[in-house]
Formats: sequence, structure tokens, C-alpha cells
Amino acid sequence: MPQFDFFSFFVQIFWLTVGSFVFYLVYLKLVIKNSSEVIKMRQKINSFIVKSKENNNSSFLYNTVLDYFRNRS
Repeated sequence: MPQFDFFSFFVQIFWLTVGSFVFYLVYLKLVIKNSSEVIKMRQKINSFIVKSKENNNSSFLYNTVLDYFRNRS
């Protein structure tokens, strides 16, 4: 039976392993990294919303936006 031939079966398992490993590395570098950045940004936005609700004035919002753009560069 050709599907149980050791040499052809080994080549298929080898490429399946290599392909899975490459897929895992791409997934780890792109998808997980982007997901963690989104989660961090959501936490920052939520903390900003909580702070802005506590300080119910427009000067807090203005100063926060200015600080953000000053620290950005």
C-alpha cells in the first residue's frame, strides 16, 4: 500500500511539521502581538474615561490631550 510507505509518509510528516511550525511563528508574531496592543489600548482608554468622569471639567481633557501629544514625540 503506497500510503504506508515509510519514505513518502516521512516526507509528508516532515512538511506538515515544518508548515505547522511556520504557521505558529507567524501567528505568534502577528496575531498575538496585535491582540496585546489592542488590549493595552482598551485599558488606557477605559482608565482615561474613568479619570475624565471623576474630573468633570474640560481643562482636564485639554491638558490630557496636550500631554499625550507632547510625550508622543
